[in-house]
Amino acid sequence: MKLNIWQKALKLTAIDFFKNTSLTGFKLLSFLGHSKFLQSIWIPFLLTGVIAGTFITGHCLYYFQLNPTVTYVNSFRHPVSEVPFPGVSICSVNKISKRAILEYARNISELHKDLDENVLLERFELFGGLFDSSGFDIDNAYDLQVFLDTTLSIKPGFFDIYELLIKLAPKCEELLRKCSWAGKIYPCEELFRREVTPEGFCCLFNYNRLGRKINETFIKYLDVFGKDMGLKVLLNTSLDDNFYSQRSTTGFIVQIFNSIFYPDILTGEMSEFPVSPNTDVLLPLQINFQITDDEVRNYKVGQRRCYFADELPKEYGMQYSQPECLLKCKLQNIQSLCNCIPFYTPRDFIEPPVSYCNLANLECLSRYKVTWTSYRPMEDSVESQQEMEYALTCGSCQPLCNMLEYEYQLDKSDFDPENIIFELDDFLHNETQLEDTSLLRIFHATPYCAQYKKQLIYSNNGLLANVGGILGISIGCSLMSLIEIAYYTTIKSFKYLKRLRETRAIGKN
Repeated sequence: MKLNIWQKALKLTAIDFFKNTSLTGFKLLSFLGHSKFLQSIWIPFLLTGVIAGTFITGHCLYYFQLNPTVTYVNSFRHPVSEVPFPGVSICSVNKISKRAILEYARNISELHKDLDENVLLERFELFGGLFDSSGFDIDNAYDLQVFLDTTLSIKPGFFDIYELLIKLAPKCEELLRKCSWAGKIYPCEELFRREVTPEGFCCLFNYNRLGRKINETFIKYLDVFGKDMGLKVLLNTSLDDNFYSQRSTTGFIVQIFNSIFYPDILTGEMSEFPVSPNTDVLLPLQINFQITDDEVRNYKVGQRRCYFADELPKEYGMQYSQPECLLKCKLQNIQSLCNCIPFYTPRDFIEPPVSYCNLANLECLSRYKVTWTSYRPMEDSVESQQEMEYALTCGSCQPLCNMLEYEYQLDKSDFDPENIIFELDDFLHNETQLEDTSLLRIFHATPYCAQYKKQLIYSNNGLLANVGGILGISIGCSLMSLIEIAYYTTIKSFKYLKRLRETRAIGKN
């Protein structure tokens, strides 16, 4: 009996709803009367609209939650003077100075008369394993490390491999002959400083990563453009001081990167190219940078797929970066597998007690080398899983929401002093010995660059308008319709039910 009462209440409510609702599709049913033919035509259309509206609205909301942002070109004429000049790393292909290691071997042979200088030089070739662990005799390397720890170490049983590599690395004052910035000649030591990188000890320009603090006053900007108004460096490419190289080329490796990032080519946030002896290299820069609306912060990192620089203050201070995150991920893996960290690890990354990898660790470093030279993509496919089976997984290392990208078109030619000296008379003035030299010029080609902007696909109002438009087209639904539906399915139905109960009670009496 109760079921019949509810059925009657719902039937009467539905009839009243169809007559009075603002939903045009449903309202038409009340005008069709009892014509089953018209209802059989209209009801399928109506149901199709309901199903289509529900599906499209759900699909729209699902993909908005999955990826709520969109990136578009905001301007092609943003002034380059407002964008930081890139960091530049100049690394000699030769990792160990011949003069330095000859002096080192000579000093040891003088202290230990039983050690021959030439024999020591042959054994010291194993130091190259600290740059590239493959291709070296592991047993001989272990024996050499034992000799260093027991005979040459200041602290018994501990030889400081980092200090040794600093001592043996080529010096910037020998590699860089002359330097110019923004059309003005400077002593190279004022523009460059020697820092450790995965490429060894390199000469870095405009490098502003100083631990967890970034000093904005040290970041260089360039408000002029043209190939004579950027960074110009005359390089010494002589082979007289070469002792060990892990590459088949000679000369230098030049790297371009964001000046507040740690320069590591494996992170994908930088680019590099070789500079051979007697080469004139022109490098016109093309800059793309992206800014992101603060509204994006309200969404989870997994949705927006990026970090703001100040979001992880405990781990990275106020300057998170993807290269630093990936490097820390790699270093943690190296430390867990080999119980040491590479010599190029930044000092503020070190959490004692740790030790630098030495020649005794070459066997372990060589075994896992493939793993540490590649990172697994953020979004795995079947193909990437097969190709990157042994790659590092660093899923939490998302890119920056506000980021800079430096592109260039490399232009190389032979360095002909007789022809170029007229073009660069102010820079090459009084330079008479230009054999075994190369010229590097990095500059802004135009006064403008491209600016991209990342923002939400829909604001709250835009999302409401989009959903409302879909429902309006499919079933003629509006905000008033939703209120009506809520009213007729709750209050109105309750009133009908109450009225039916009262009528039934009067009938019994």
